[in-house]
Amino acid sequence: MAISSTGTANLDSYYQQLVNLQISNEQKPMDAVTKQVDTLKIQKALYTDLKGKFDALQSAIKALLRSDSFYSMTPGRSVSINTSASQGVISATAGSGAIVGNYAINVTTLARGQKARSDQQAYSDQGLNLSGTFVIGGGASRSVSGSTANDTVSGIIENNGLISGQKELGSGNYSVETRQNEGVWQFRLVDANGTAINIRNASSTDDSLTTNWQAIPTGGGNYNTGRGLSFDFGAIPGLYSAKYRNDGAPTTTYTAKGASIAVSEADSLNAIAEKINNGVYAAGNEISATIVDKQLIIQTTNTGATKTISAADIGTDTVLQSLGVLSSPGVYKNYAAGTDSGKNAVFTVNGLTVERSSNTAITDVITGVSLNILPGTEGLNATLSVNADSTSQKAMVDTFIAKFNDVSKYVKSKIATTKNEDNTYTRGGLAGDMTFRLFSSDMFATLNRKYENDGKYAYLRDLGLEFNDSSELTIKDTAKLTEALKNNFQDVELFFEKLMSTMNSKVGVFAGTSGYVESAIKTNEKQATFYNSRITTMKSQLALRKTQLTNQYLLMQAQIEEMTRTQQTLQAGFTSYG
Repeated sequence: MAISSTGTANLDSYYQQLVNLQISNEQKPMDAVTKQVDTLKIQKALYTDLKGKFDALQSAIKALLRSDSFYSMTPGRSVSINTSASQGVISATAGSGAIVGNYAINVTTLARGQKARSDQQAYSDQGLNLSGTFVIGGGASRSVSGSTANDTVSGIIENNGLISGQKELGSGNYSVETRQNEGVWQFRLVDANGTAINIRNASSTDDSLTTNWQAIPTGGGNYNTGRGLSFDFGAIPGLYSAKYRNDGAPTTTYTAKGASIAVSEADSLNAIAEKINNGVYAAGNEISATIVDKQLIIQTTNTGATKTISAADIGTDTVLQSLGVLSSPGVYKNYAAGTDSGKNAVFTVNGLTVERSSNTAITDVITGVSLNILPGTEGLNATLSVNADSTSQKAMVDTFIAKFNDVSKYVKSKIATTKNEDNTYTRGGLAGDMTFRLFSSDMFATLNRKYENDGKYAYLRDLGLEFNDSSELTIKDTAKLTEALKNNFQDVELFFEKLMSTMNSKVGVFAGTSGYVESAIKTNEKQATFYNSRITTMKSQLALRKTQLTNQYLLMQAQIEEMTRTQQTLQAGFTSYG
């Protein structure tokens, strides 16, 4: 029979079909490997989802595990304030360390700074024809006075070596406290109120600051705070002694350097105010300036009895006296009404009189409470109530329940085998993994068992938590949980420490970068890499095989075509002789 041909460069469709059929048969092993890769992709996505869920559950567990660094289930506190006044008297926030109770607060005086003013000028925006320099918010240079010493701290001196970008210490009294802690002699700097001050961290190389106790340098010697003061430590630790602010600690009165204000003849009252506001001041020595009715008003930014304006003309200059701020060196001519000196806030708490330099952020009077005294409240009183509040803790328990149920449901769905409508069955992605098959039953037993501890709760159900008919963990009795968190928080902590420690160990097998799920993901990736490599090799082999088969059939096709042409030639010859 005659076979049609499109030329030796192209394979006839019949032979193409033969090649494709052969390649299709030889491709089946590669198709099987490709199917394995697709299965691995699905499994990896499943394991990735599962790792996220296990990691989230472990985070929720650690938040309830007191011995873990991520523990955050601290006692909840809220505040309420009652007052008979028509206005607010105080505001406050309470932290977890606040002691539940009522605190009667009566405001005697509010803290304030010092405020002085100039004489009224003809204009505020015209040049005053004054020239000279004055210093404000400190001295012409930093200095110390009245220093005391002992065998531990042999001297306290001023030091110009300020850390770049850090403010100088504010003017005031400072003490160098010392102690011995676990055989190491340590020191820190505190102010007149006993508040630890940020100074150079001697153990750091990056000029960082710290308020913590620090080790006295070996061999003693000079230590620079980086903020205007230096200490000289004795060289013989055997002579050191522990001293505190009110118990003989070495002290000094420090005067910070003020801002130097240079005034030219063209400067107006407004310009002088701007220069004061742009001045560089030590911490706590800040001065602000305003203009009211063509008068320069200068005042301390901070409040308290020790806060003074500290302004002086330099040398023979008389800018401040010419403005009427000073009547003579060191004597203010004009004060804003009632602001001739700074004052502390004075108030009583449950009958005890308290003084503080500020009206706001008072954190060292009522334990765990940050208190603010509102403006215009002298002579008024209020009652602050610190109450137990379980809202935040319950939210953390809710989070644990949600994360546990999320993992539990996901695992159950992936290990299940489902019957389809056509009576076939679909296996979940983890159906063959016995590790996960045991997970659900193990978790159920773990959350239902008894946990002996020193508190009053031994079972999860004692806190109102139980499994429902769908095997979901729920808060069955909210009132029971709320009562426990509010009134028996330490007992709840003790119970959770036992339970969550066990949970953390069990869930930790699956979670994290070294857990079972992460290991499964890495194994999956290795298998996928191996199979993809095999597929690449198989594709290359199949391409070569197809080329070989094509060439074979092309040769066969050419031979047949040649035979056909020979046959046709012979037939034509025989016909001509006939």
